[in-house]
Amino acid sequence: MVVNRVEPGTVFRAGTWSRVSAVAQILVIMLFVAAVFLASWWVGLIVAAAAVVLIVRLWALILRPSIVVDADGLEIRDGRNSLHVPWADVQVCAAGFGGITIGCTDGRLVLARYPRKSNLAQWLNRQTPADDLAQYFERQGELARLSR
Repeated sequence: MVVNRVEPGTVFRAGTWSRVSAVAQILVIMLFVAAVFLASWWVGLIVAAAAVVLIVRLWALILRPSIVVDADGLEIRDGRNSLHVPWADVQVCAAGFGGITIGCTDGRLVLARYPRKSNLAQWLNRQTPADDLAQYFERQGELARLSR
């Protein structure tokens, strides 16, 4: 599959099963905290504090990271931060297990966690949707720099 055009506003994020799994884990954590509260409220407070840390971590690692494509460039959302990369700044993109690494014209590297390329696909040198997207981002960067 080669990506030729991406509509503005398109969002690339963790797969459906990853998001469903994260929400299920959050629900299990909340049920566990409720059960502990019923047994002992002061122990429940300690467990609730730990649960908040786990829930925020799940949100930051799985539910929040995404790439939003618009006419001006990419908005990369990660954990706590959101970064806008104009198309003209996109120089080199490479898909890997950690996500898509975007090399900018000013020398900085930006990592977008999703979509990812599996280790197996890397070892077998297989083309994945993450590779197609990285190539699309590079083409858009070239077009933006040429139109300056």
